[in-house]
Amino acid sequence: MKRKTLVVVALLLVTLVSLSSCKLINGAVDFVNGIINPETDIEAAPLSVSKLIDFANGANPDVLFESDGWSNGDVFNVVWKKHNVLYENGIMRLGITEEKATAWLNDAEVEFKYTAGEARTQNYYHYGDYAVSMKPSANPGTASTFFTCTGNYDTKYLLDENGDYLLDENGQRIGQPNPHDEIDIEFLGKDTTHVQFNFFVDGKGGNEYMHDLGFDASEDFHTYGYRWTETSITWFVDGEPVYMVTTDTSVKEAGNVRVVEKIPQTPGRILTNYWCGNERAVGWMGLYTGATKDQGTEYQWIATSAQGAPLNPPEKPNEEIAGLDWSKIEAITPTFESTELYTVETEGTSATISYTEVGGSCYKNVEMDITEASAGKNYLHLLVTNNGTADVRFRVNVVDMALVEAGAQNMSTNDSATVNGESAWTDHEWGGSFFDLKAGETYEIVIVFKGEVEKLQLMPDSSKNDSSVNAGNITISEIKFTTVGEVEIPEEKPVDPSDKPETPTTGDTTALIDGVEVNFGGNTEVYGITANDADNTVNVKYNQVKTNTYLNVNASVAAVASGKSEMSVKIKNNGTETVYITVKLENKSKTGIMEEKMEIPAGAEHTCTGSFADVADMLYFFIDTGWSTETTTHAGDVTITEIHFSGEGAPVDPNPDPNPNPNPPAEEGPTFSFWTSSSDYTANGNNIKYSGAGNSYSCAGTADIAPLAAGKTTFTVTITNNGESDSRVRIDIQGTNQVGNHTTLNTAATGGDVWTDMEWGGSAVTVAAGQSVTLVITYDDTTDRGAVTNLVVFVDSARGDANTYNSDVTLSGMSFS
Repeated sequence: MKRKTLVVVALLLVTLVSLSSCKLINGAVDFVNGIINPETDIEAAPLSVSKLIDFANGANPDVLFESDGWSNGDVFNVVWKKHNVLYENGIMRLGITEEKATAWLNDAEVEFKYTAGEARTQNYYHYGDYAVSMKPSANPGTASTFFTCTGNYDTKYLLDENGDYLLDENGQRIGQPNPHDEIDIEFLGKDTTHVQFNFFVDGKGGNEYMHDLGFDASEDFHTYGYRWTETSITWFVDGEPVYMVTTDTSVKEAGNVRVVEKIPQTPGRILTNYWCGNERAVGWMGLYTGATKDQGTEYQWIATSAQGAPLNPPEKPNEEIAGLDWSKIEAITPTFESTELYTVETEGTSATISYTEVGGSCYKNVEMDITEASAGKNYLHLLVTNNGTADVRFRVNVVDMALVEAGAQNMSTNDSATVNGESAWTDHEWGGSFFDLKAGETYEIVIVFKGEVEKLQLMPDSSKNDSSVNAGNITISEIKFTTVGEVEIPEEKPVDPSDKPETPTTGDTTALIDGVEVNFGGNTEVYGITANDADNTVNVKYNQVKTNTYLNVNASVAAVASGKSEMSVKIKNNGTETVYITVKLENKSKTGIMEEKMEIPAGAEHTCTGSFADVADMLYFFIDTGWSTETTTHAGDVTITEIHFSGEGAPVDPNPDPNPNPNPPAEEGPTFSFWTSSSDYTANGNNIKYSGAGNSYSCAGTADIAPLAAGKTTFTVTITNNGESDSRVRIDIQGTNQVGNHTTLNTAATGGDVWTDMEWGGSAVTVAAGQSVTLVITYDDTTDRGAVTNLVVFVDSARGDANTYNSDVTLSGMSFS
């Protein structure tokens, strides 16, 4: 069964300018050593707010709910779990628990060391006054917050003149993702005598301001807030205005008054959270070593003058559904079958489904055949009772199996749904109708579907897209079908799988290279390979290769390349579209020793030449793969010919393999997902672009590389400068702990004019425009800086000057050995 992987986009509460230093604002802010607080008055009317929620009355899930099961990702070192949100003694307390938890980020399940507490409003709020009574945590390495925020994970959908959602030709809602707009009040646990104010406009931050409170905020409750207007934000502490930003250019700037180009304009949720950072946040917030000073962050109440509203209005109730008398329609007998996770017991027209260990993102289901019952029908009725003690997230799919067989991402034909007469959410992009079933309650569900369908799938607690493990017991009864109006039958069914283009056939795979027989193989499930040993030619055809994979055609060339130092190959594009190809040589340690990327237009050919200085073992051709993170599918036809090894100087393999594997399994290269510490950076796959000052010390880094680096001592990377001027690139291999000025494990580096800084960390090299440099960096993970955790790259941002640089570099051939 197809499932949806939600990409949870991080709510960036901070813009890290450096791991060891930060940007100055008006010459007044030093995040590490404290601040100078200018004495300048701001004239502003007092905040005028009404309490949105008073925790003296406990929780109110209609107003505020607990985040559960997802993570913001870097630099947050936590997964949000609702058990870290407690309501007791008239307060809401957010805590951190040292426990491993996983969350989905960038289509991968990532493990974190801690879980933490976050609460957010159901509704979205715009211009107005905001206030909170809170007592932040004094734990170093943590942040205690109050803020409004929205981002591209929130989509505002368009309505027609009748108030109905606009749909595209595929039946999906038409909408626009929100920009990342945010207004912050943040306390860093390492120094709670200061509070940090910040804001983001369309994803661009860097507006931090640190205010000296004159007291320790962690010792008692105080009131903090801000006034948000169309042209300004004014922050308050205990009713006094202390800092303002404005777009009014007539205002005179002072230490605590700043004129800015833009301020946030988009309504967002009100959020509170308490979290610890990872090692990349140590320079900003300190090192978190566990709860040493208190048990979390406490809130007494939240107030605002803004009027809350949902991001999108509920779908209009279906008047035809409301008029149906289901009592006159006969129920069918359920035929759901038990599975590994679900146990089904059927009695008459009811089926009870029980389970004890269902993962919140396993997307498992129970299903029954409804081909006969649904024929000529378009409405489905269910009565669902939650017999358990916990709420259940319940998804229903009415499935057209032809869509499944054709590989569609949305295999359900659900058009709309109601629960107890009220509209419910139907996901038109990925499929299914969703319902929240409270413990002990019974719900009447009606689903409108389209076309000819074959299966009814029920997904209790398996499509929550979180890391929870759930137990439950629900009863399904009154399964009925009927027809309203004309039943819509698609004119054309999806393409039958048998009509899909087949992978071209692989024939003879042996070619002669310099008189030596070499066998070509690789991912023959997508590449059709035909070699000709008479003329040193390898033809490769394909029609279903995805860009974001590392599929390839490869060959063992140790026998022919031993003792050589140069290689050349000619590649012709016989197809009708441009082809992107990477030619790569690796040694026995799987370290890249030569690599060239090329873009070959239709009908053209390209000759690749290069030199290498190690024993070549494997030759790879990555054809239309590995050059982008997009999932587009490509077809092509290329001919690889005139492969030659020549030159002298490279060592001869002292231990040649007597039985080399002529067709080793294709091996995916490391896929590094770069995060960026400021909006000056953009990263697409292993391509990194930078536009900013040479002294910003902002950086791009990867997700956890510990599995790749464990037990290794050397990192190899080729840096290609795609720009028009020289670029200074610094690479840090980071450990777990900060000792002295840095966390870097680098001990030395070779390749080009490279310098390793043992005081502040990192290995830096200048790469000329249009040139490539291969660095070999050694590191030591046995010191008190701990094991390898991350790879961090500074592109022209660590030069130490205020000049502006525009850079474009590509990292390739990355490997650990």
